[in-house]
Amino acid sequence: MKVSFPRNVFATAALSFGLAACVSPPVEAPKTTVEQQTDVATEQNLKDQVDILFMVDDSGSMGPKQAALRTRFPDLIKVLDDFAAPTATNPLGSKASYHIGVVTSDLGAAGISCGKNRGAKLQQLGAAAIAGCAGPVGKNYIEYDQKLGTNNLPAGQDLPTTFGCMAQVGDKGCGFESQLESVYRALHDPIPENQGFLRPGAILAVVWVTDEDDGSADPSSDLFSANPAFGNLASYRETRFGITCDGMFPLPATPVSSFASCQSATPAMGGKLTDLTKYINFFTQSKAKGGVKDNPRDVVLAAITAAPSPFSTGMASGIDICGAGVSTCTILNHSCISAQDSAFFGDPAVRMYEVIQKAQSNTISDICATDYKSALQGIGKKIVAALQPSCLSAPIANETAPDCVVEDVTITGGVEARKSIPFCGSASTKPCWATKEVADCPKICNPTSGKFQQFGVSIDRGGAAAPPNTTAQVSCATVAIANEDPNAACGGAM
Repeated sequence: MKVSFPRNVFATAALSFGLAACVSPPVEAPKTTVEQQTDVATEQNLKDQVDILFMVDDSGSMGPKQAALRTRFPDLIKVLDDFAAPTATNPLGSKASYHIGVVTSDLGAAGISCGKNRGAKLQQLGAAAIAGCAGPVGKNYIEYDQKLGTNNLPAGQDLPTTFGCMAQVGDKGCGFESQLESVYRALHDPIPENQGFLRPGAILAVVWVTDEDDGSADPSSDLFSANPAFGNLASYRETRFGITCDGMFPLPATPVSSFASCQSATPAMGGKLTDLTKYINFFTQSKAKGGVKDNPRDVVLAAITAAPSPFSTGMASGIDICGAGVSTCTILNHSCISAQDSAFFGDPAVRMYEVIQKAQSNTISDICATDYKSALQGIGKKIVAALQPSCLSAPIANETAPDCVVEDVTITGGVEARKSIPFCGSASTKPCWATKEVADCPKICNPTSGKFQQFGVSIDRGGAAAPPNTTAQVSCATVAIANEDPNAACGGAM
């Protein structure tokens, strides 16, 4: 397993368990340490730009969730602003330039009239924005530059309010949501309203806020046709012909109390929704191979959605659920419902989870939580982690003579090239590596020496910049600690 920590100036080893064979000591031992290998991949080029794209579901049940998003959006911005603030060890602060945009899940549905078909356009003003709301000036997205102290906010309107005006997209969108395809088109297609949002050198963060699973389908699909083999025209049609559970495809037309082992149905087995390979490759492959970024480590995927399980089906009635001319129908049951507010519910997001969890940096929070503070803070922390120094999370085994192998890994046109970097203590040329104390990193107890460590592995390039698209691959011998109090040997917890 590789652990990725983006940054610019120095590369720092961090813990990744299970990378090398070692003997587990008895649990009752007062101080148990073994030596292990830690592998870290660290971006070597400065990142001070972040493009944040919110995909806000605008279907019929999303009103309360949109309100919760708007209420807690300031918690995300606070994480970014706190990171930018000057500190004793970083007097200039870690400021960045942010683009913030909003798209909806409404792309219509092939062959039928459904919603407004927002076309994956960035929404300068949400369809349900209240009177007096104003969108960002001159662009369909917010420009918020901490470095220059500039923005394109409307006069007299702050950042959270402006985002709220954009994200108040309403609940009249197509009920056959295209959450993944909408984001793909927004970032991939030459849509005039979106020009300038995505910057080549920026970290990309995508945040999905949705209470249903992705239902993206090709424009030529017959999934929404009047074919009686597909059953009534309702949301469960997407589930039946887009998901396979327990080896069954399509899923039964009648209710089943519990399914297991659910995953996206592939075109090879007859799946009617867009093959997830399209989206997984877009977010996890390099641009040379069709991905959205030159380096997939520059992608952060996040979602506020429902867990993929429990997965079951039941019966319902009503034209809003079953469609015209149908008295009762099979539906996909919710996988979560808030005990505090029944308006906060969500359906199993099988396809969403499959894509998001493939990204090297990802986080998923519960759509059924009535307060999204922790979700927005967690997303902010993921973004900050893509900008800040990577920190040592296990002590180096030998502090005076660290046992590390360091390489520059450069990807050009999809081709990888590696160059070994020597230890500065035995090399007269640059670049070379050495241990470096990092004041902003947490203190880690080395039980062997009984002292706290607060450093990583730095690369001295003699003032020169790292080659473009370069990652430092660091492998070090570190100490694994199997102790209830990992800081006991250093005098207790910090």
